[in-house]
Amino acid sequence: MYDVQLVAHYYDSDCPDRVSQQAEEELKRRIEENQGRPLVHMLKTFIDEYPESLIEAGATLAALYHIKKEEKKSQEWIKKLVARYPESASVYNFRLELLFGKDDFDAIEKLIDLEKTYPEQFPQRKIVSVEEYFRYEYHGIRWLLVNMDTNAAIARATSLSKKLESVDEYNDYMMQMAELFEDYIPEDEYTPELNDFIDELLQAVNGFALPNLLYPELSVLFTPVLSEKDLPKVRNLLRLEPLTLGADLFVIVHDCFDPFKYHDYENQTAGFQLMLSLIMMAGINDEHLLEVWSMVLEKDEVFLDFWLGDDLADEMFYVGYVAGAEDPSLIDAIFDFSNKTFQANFSILISLAGIAWHIPQKRPEVLDIFERRMKELLEVPFNSFTDRHRKLLTEFIDQSSLLDANRFSGIYRLALEEDRVDLNRIDPDEIFNREETEFTKRFQYPLFIELLEDKLVRLYTDGM
Repeated sequence: MYDVQLVAHYYDSDCPDRVSQQAEEELKRRIEENQGRPLVHMLKTFIDEYPESLIEAGATLAALYHIKKEEKKSQEWIKKLVARYPESASVYNFRLELLFGKDDFDAIEKLIDLEKTYPEQFPQRKIVSVEEYFRYEYHGIRWLLVNMDTNAAIARATSLSKKLESVDEYNDYMMQMAELFEDYIPEDEYTPELNDFIDELLQAVNGFALPNLLYPELSVLFTPVLSEKDLPKVRNLLRLEPLTLGADLFVIVHDCFDPFKYHDYENQTAGFQLMLSLIMMAGINDEHLLEVWSMVLEKDEVFLDFWLGDDLADEMFYVGYVAGAEDPSLIDAIFDFSNKTFQANFSILISLAGIAWHIPQKRPEVLDIFERRMKELLEVPFNSFTDRHRKLLTEFIDQSSLLDANRFSGIYRLALEEDRVDLNRIDPDEIFNREETEFTKRFQYPLFIELLEDKLVRLYTDGM
């Protein structure tokens, strides 16, 4: 089966009855000029001036008479169109629109076999306008939904969405398809396949086209708003083959780096794909985990806030914890007190603290890192010592005092004397007399899946 070439304008197609560019633009201009005034006389006059415009102006007249419930006059113009253009896809599309509007399914069945795709129905056409092609396929999908063949409708709509990926009106067309399925199928009757497909369409509408993935099941990560029904699908992702799963997650993380995915962050709802992809890469201990985690932490505050928000400090420590479990120096190497955000450096710090708490043989190495990094912060000239430095040094003191109070008491006193400690964050009288905090206990999840499910359940109940 051949494929058609799509063009933006009807007058650039190979349609034998296409309207000239001049006539099409003139018709649009006159319709705009007549806004709020009767169009019938203007359209009839226009057809007299531009006889080749019958296919557009005539269809508009037929539609106007249909809206005015003057069906006899509407049918007269439809007959003129059919007589002049018996094989026109545009005329078929127009007639189908009217018949679907009246739920006249018997007439539709007699008119045309909508189970045929555009190339099957109009084999003589090779260069087709996007709107004409989309409208016919849209009616074909609509016909399948009327006949309750949902799987065939999804398959045809999927093929159509791929065909239209590069057109300017892509988002609008995807929204029309999403609304079409929603019109014909109640949400409580959605199959898992349909639910996934609708999610993909809505992501496309929001400007988040899915990257090419080996496992289509990962499309759940692009769901704009997760709900409880998504939990089994997310859990099932961990049963996929790790090597291939890791490759897909790597692609998803890199896809999030596209600035067009987050630049308008105030008007977009951030998806969870970056957060969940990184946590799952940690869950399977993917070989690229440290690489992608380092790249994420290099991003600016806008990026990190959009994709991860408070989760960078509250939950994403798990990623660094896994990445540095065998060699904490690898995590230490990505500290950057001058250029990275406080949240990024803090997440690295907490990852190292987790390693010290739960891998005893690595604790001495982590304590050495902490001591060296705190001394580095103390050596920053006071006139260059920013609030970010102060907050970070305070967090180092907070974590190190829990790990080894005696070792770090001198550093703390020096920082206090030099006014480099955030006293709103820690109490000088209690800093070395505390028990293990709830924060550090969160490293004690025995299984990765428990961490993931706990995170998702809280997202369901509390929101992001």
